[in-house]
Amino acid sequence: MHEDQSITIEPVMENITRLVEDATLLMANDRLPSAYVLSVIALEEVGKIVQMRWQHLGQETTRQNRTGHLQKQWAVACVLIADKLLPFFKAMILGPEDQKALAMAEMAEGFINSDERRFFEEVIAKNIDRGKQLGLYEDESNAREGRTRDQIDHATIKQVSDTILKASALLANDIIMMVSSVLYEVMPPFQEAILRDRDKY
Repeated sequence: MHEDQSITIEPVMENITRLVEDATLLMANDRLPSAYVLSVIALEEVGKIVQMRWQHLGQETTRQNRTGHLQKQWAVACVLIADKLLPFFKAMILGPEDQKALAMAEMAEGFINSDERRFFEEVIAKNIDRGKQLGLYEDESNAREGRTRDQIDHATIKQVSDTILKASALLANDIIMMVSSVLYEVMPPFQEAILRDRDKY
């Protein structure tokens, strides 16, 4: 990453740190819905940096009928999936020809049984976004959909925090960024199938 790119990203990274620290303070005082909201906003700020990195690398991505918040959550999910699948891609491309089918099967199994897939499902089902809304607003129309305010606990917030840490560590990796931008474009047609089949695994 060039120095001028780092300069544009640095204020966003500082904001992520502030949001995470504030969420930690709220968690310590059992203000869990508010802590969850700040954690998700920090996650979306990571997604903003992913989008900036894609622009720096000349990768064009489309809006695909998603809100700005969901675009950022999708961006983070695609970074995590790229990191998970890249070793399998390398095995398929660089490995012996007679082992490529096996490598593809291992990649599919690795994705199906991964935390990255489960996070992606939460994003495409809009559960993370809905949880953020419920942490902020009293909205009867969402009362019976997805996560409820009472279900936001320390473990739920820790999952978001862990995701922020993992994705943040990958932001400087140009290869992960390039692969994630491709995944961002090609994954939408598969979202219905992924959600439909998620209870099978």
